[in-house]
Amino acid sequence: MTRITTFLFAVLAALCLIAAGHQPLLAQSDDATTMNSDIRMLTIGHVTVIPDASAPGMVQGIVGTGPNPPDAGDWPCYGGGPNCPDVAAGGLVVAQPTPVVSHLCNGCAEVYYTFQTLSSQGKANVTINITQKGVTIFSNTAVFPGIAAQSIQIIATGLAFNSSAKRGAATIKVTTTIGSTTITGSAPIYLN
Repeated sequence: MTRITTFLFAVLAALCLIAAGHQPLLAQSDDATTMNSDIRMLTIGHVTVIPDASAPGMVQGIVGTGPNPPDAGDWPCYGGGPNCPDVAAGGLVVAQPTPVVSHLCNGCAEVYYTFQTLSSQGKANVTINITQKGVTIFSNTAVFPGIAAQSIQIIATGLAFNSSAKRGAATIKVTTTIGSTTITGSAPIYLN
């Protein structure tokens, strides 16, 4: 019994050493989560459609807010990705859309949005603002290098409203600039 236990511990130790020496496996080499200023960006897919000359450089996708994931890394994630192996290819897991958030929120929820690049590529400047009656109650910006053309991105950031936040309607506005192309998206939310 002692020999078997010693052997099993030796095998476990060897496996740990081997695993520690390897890079984590990712679905694609550039599909890593990038974090900057508490904003996370994740490449969730690539498109093979070749845009014609009249196509915009990139296109805005969904904008929403929802609860934080129960465990860090649960979402956002995409089908076949390292933290979503059971989701079908082409699928996306985000927070359940929850457009009602506490006006006292300090880390209670997150904002997320998607965009797709066609010909735009390079450094992405990202801004997420939430305004209420013309007053900014949340703002976060980040710069992400190396965004590929013909890719689909998701951005997510936690919420922490400033002291100006009150009960009532508010608007999320997201802006992404790559090169000379800028896109914006928005969504209404209600602060309870």
